[in-house]
Amino acid sequence: MRARNLVASFAVLVSLGCSDPPKTASPPPPPPAERPNPRMAEGEAIATTAEGSPVPSGARAVLDEHYREGLSARETALAMERFLAETKDEPMVAGPGWRVSARRALVHALRTAPRELRSELQRYQDERSRLDSASVSSEVATNHLAHIVSLADRYPNASWALAVWRRLEKERTSSPRETVDTSVPGAPVPIAGLQLSGLSIQANGEDALRARDVDGNNVWEYRAHAPPSEAPSLRCVGTFADRLVLVELRKTAGTVVEAIDATTGSELFRLHMPELTEPPQVTVVGPEAVVATHDRTYVVDVLRGTLAWERVHKPGQPLSVSADRVVYGANAAGYDLATGREVEGEAERPRKSGTIEVR
Repeated sequence: MRARNLVASFAVLVSLGCSDPPKTASPPPPPPAERPNPRMAEGEAIATTAEGSPVPSGARAVLDEHYREGLSARETALAMERFLAETKDEPMVAGPGWRVSARRALVHALRTAPRELRSELQRYQDERSRLDSASVSSEVATNHLAHIVSLADRYPNASWALAVWRRLEKERTSSPRETVDTSVPGAPVPIAGLQLSGLSIQANGEDALRARDVDGNNVWEYRAHAPPSEAPSLRCVGTFADRLVLVELRKTAGTVVEAIDATTGSELFRLHMPELTEPPQVTVVGPEAVVATHDRTYVVDVLRGTLAWERVHKPGQPLSVSADRVVYGANAAGYDLATGREVEGEAERPRKSGTIEVR
């Protein structure tokens, strides 16, 4: 009988799409009372109920079946392999005015699942990733995080992946989180310039940056992409690892968030946000950049070069940005930095205002 039930369950799950938004008309039942929702091990995120977060519909159906005790933790871990392999880093509608990266939502749900399921996922992913993970320790030590984050996305619960997540969390916590209001006129970089990767990075007009070595030789130059008719200007809003995070402001064609390699000046990614027709406030929080206007909030994944999530909301600028959320209301109410889900309760105290820290 159990074998027939499992076959029927998987037949339904295979027919479901992997990138559809979660169903909102009839919310899924909460997990059984005997399945606690404990704090994860030191250095990991705080566990939350997987049903409470945006999850691609096919993966959600498997998780729901597991919480109803229709699938064991081992069977669920095996089923998740398909979704981890196939889910793309593409926007998924999570609710009215709310989109989130489908892969980011899936990874977050599995990292914050109940302990029993996480343990089984870890055991299975350790077996699958044994050969691929040989260089992870050296990549983390040399700050080459972009090289390994895609592998950690593929095996988010593996033992070695926990070191990657801890490192990123450390970067968020130690980030200065200085908010830059791009509506206030300013040079692309501070007047004194930036010292990074052994180079002195200076403004070259309002729409370009130039890097020189210790001997004063030009190493690279980077210019805004918009035509002169758009009167483009560049602003460096922060740094992370080996990259400069820039905002390109335009007169009518929206806003662009981009990153360049501090050593070579080569472009790493560009995200055009045509809806942003007013200069935003930007806060770099370790590997994320929070881009906010009076009625929209975007979070850009600086490592992956993708849009992590976006929300349209009631008018009002964020009060602060902490290491785990964008705070909009009293009692630290706001949006979770991971997926944009509304959260309440205590948040880490925001950093004091200051200059951009270059590390």
